[in-house]
Amino acid sequence: MTPGTAREADVLGRLQRRFVTGSVSALPWLEPACGSGRLLRRLAARGLKAVGYDLDRDMVAYAEAAISRRGLQNRVTVQVGDMASPPSVRQQTGFAFNPWNSIRHLRDDAAVLSHLEATAVALAPGGVYAVGLSLTAPEGDPPEEDVWTATRGRCRVLQVVNWEPADHRVERAHVQTVVRRGAQEEFLSSSYDLRTYTAKQWRDLLTSSPLRSIGAVDLHGRDRGDRDLPYQFEILTHADR
Repeated sequence: MTPGTAREADVLGRLQRRFVTGSVSALPWLEPACGSGRLLRRLAARGLKAVGYDLDRDMVAYAEAAISRRGLQNRVTVQVGDMASPPSVRQQTGFAFNPWNSIRHLRDDAAVLSHLEATAVALAPGGVYAVGLSLTAPEGDPPEEDVWTATRGRCRVLQVVNWEPADHRVERAHVQTVVRRGAQEEFLSSSYDLRTYTAKQWRDLLTSSPLRSIGAVDLHGRDRGDRDLPYQFEILTHADR
């Protein structure tokens, strides 16, 4: 994912400038499920302050080491935490973001609502939460395959993700990864599940949460309009605003 990080940060910047106004726009940013911290590092290098958390301790350790190597400790912090019961954030934030279907790792509505409630507490009044989400068609989605490639120095990675059709609102991903370092090859295999949402199921869920949708944009930050998108950012803010 790293080669596209700068472009992703550009889109997030446009969303923040568009939807967050006034003094709230100067507050730190928040990334639940921050993984390796690649976006947080890029944002901090641009002068922003940010916080993040992730359930995987190894990911957090990697993120902390990468942040330290770049001398960004004063701008970005990460900690271990579960989206379903997030750690408390010491200061309010103005913009939160959660791309690439990370929220769909939460297994049921109760966990998602708990996450949205905690995120709402972390967001200052007028703050915004951009959630990256792929919605499922009411009739279901066919099997799909995604192919990702990336290169850093002598390391090349090929990743193929095969998606099974959803069953009882669970979509399973089978991941095959080939890592090449010079003449050496390493093969990695894993699977994981994501919860599915039709547009109606997502809307119904939000009615029980402290956040409401104020818009949806595509991968590049353009308004969705009447388009059916394979992936979009749902823009959420406090329901009482």
